[in-house]
Amino acid sequence: MAEQVIRLCKTTRYESAGTVEWLVDEEQNFYFLEMNTRLQVEHPVSESICGVDLVKGMLWVGAGWGLPDELEDKRAQANGLVLPHKGHAVEARIYAEDPLRGFLPSTGPLLPYVEPSLEKNTPEKFIRMDSGVAKGHVVTPYYDPMLSKAIAYAPSRRDAIQGPAQALDEYVIEGVQHNARLVQSVLRHPEFVKGNTPTSFLPTHYPDGFKGVELTDAEQEEFAAAAAAIGAARRSLLQQPPLGAAGDDESAVVVRLGGLFGAAFKVQLGKDRAVVQSLAEGGEERTIRMGGLKYDKEYVVDVDLDGKFRSIQVLKEDVTGEIKMQMYGADMMILIQSPREYELSTHMHVPLEVDTSDMILSPMPGTLVSYAVKEGAEVQEGQELCVVEAMKMQNLIRSSRHGVISKLNVKVGSSLRADEVIMEFVQEEKEAA
Repeated sequence: MAEQVIRLCKTTRYESAGTVEWLVDEEQNFYFLEMNTRLQVEHPVSESICGVDLVKGMLWVGAGWGLPDELEDKRAQANGLVLPHKGHAVEARIYAEDPLRGFLPSTGPLLPYVEPSLEKNTPEKFIRMDSGVAKGHVVTPYYDPMLSKAIAYAPSRRDAIQGPAQALDEYVIEGVQHNARLVQSVLRHPEFVKGNTPTSFLPTHYPDGFKGVELTDAEQEEFAAAAAAIGAARRSLLQQPPLGAAGDDESAVVVRLGGLFGAAFKVQLGKDRAVVQSLAEGGEERTIRMGGLKYDKEYVVDVDLDGKFRSIQVLKEDVTGEIKMQMYGADMMILIQSPREYELSTHMHVPLEVDTSDMILSPMPGTLVSYAVKEGAEVQEGQELCVVEAMKMQNLIRSSRHGVISKLNVKVGSSLRADEVIMEFVQEEKEAA
């Protein structure tokens, strides 16, 4: 492959940094795809394993100065082919796009926004962050939605994979939807860890699309224990009494993963351990050793669970007392109750979902460019209704069913919010349940 790249560059008399892309099949046959006459977004992977600065090399060659000494030395060692390299590097590209909605772009202010700490970096094992945004930056619908790249280097592939996974646990991104949680899910997938990563990886392992990070039973128990410990520390800091009522065990609480109607876990906090039990039928007790909490990062608490520190993001609290937390990329509202509060809450009914079948909603923030129908028009399923522009792309909005348009709610040229009602159908009579 390297020989083919050299022949290509010599034939075209190309002089600069460039990237040649290939497709490789299961038999290791490779096929030319394209050449980009620039560095690719993934160039930090090569820089990390080769110990060179490719951007500096590109600028020097462009200025007519030849290769920098360090790159010239590396090239001489390689006899004109592959640069000397060692270890493994993995790059995660973080975008302001929503994988829960088919990767549609997301806009808004980055508040809060905190990048992972790099204090533990060593020459043998490090995290590198390449980013073009900062806290308070507003992601608009006019440009590419990439926020940053997290690159991890380590001697082994497994450690290199764990690098960005751990970094993303600490990476606080709010205000927009983003793909970091999908990336975390992929990094933790057994097939990815094994290296089974064909171009069909996502449709193979997420055939119905990404629905959010799914925690194992053990991880849910750890999340509940960590949330209970964080909740107890918050109450102590605010000089609030324990949740347990007089006569109850004051150290016992119920943690709801997912808010008021989420999965419930009874957590008994001790001096150096937590006893966790799922309150679902058949739930068994599990003892988790806990060695304390660390608050050395904004919005992130490191919790010692069975001798390993896990980073828990503590993001916001709403008026109901639910706290948004994140672990392993699984973000959810957490409600901590006393046993009596939990008992009473089991009698509450789940709220009914809003019926939007008679509405056409904007799938993304953007600008309404045009309508293809008028009020009173009869439309068929799949028919084009309007065009919404976002992130330099025009997106056709098609009808989800047959019906008659009763109302156009938005003027052409107006800005749209995600889920804003663009138009409505004439309401059909619903059959009695």
